Amino acid sequence: MNTKTARNLGIRLDPQTSERLDRFETVTGVPAATLGRNAIQAALDYFATNGYLSFPLTVIPKSDYQPPSPELNARPANTKYEPKPRTRKT
Repeated sequence: MNTKTARNLGIRLDPQTSERLDRFETVTGVPAATLGRNAIQAALDYFATNGYLSFPLTVIPKSDYQPPSPELNARPANTKYEPKPRTRKT
């Protein structure tokens, strides 16, 4: 990753979530930034494939994953995704 062009994302966590994240890092040895990058990547991959996300996001074991039926993935014609233009501070 080129750090000069990488996007830096700061988020605020409530104390309880911060403690849970600390425990996750301690138990797994996985840095919070790695968890965040991978969670974002998974969400964006899902969005790219399906055209939507629903919240709250849910994580399930890979062995339990059952792809949704095509009927559930069907999107009404009037819900086309159109990205908003972004402006970046330089």
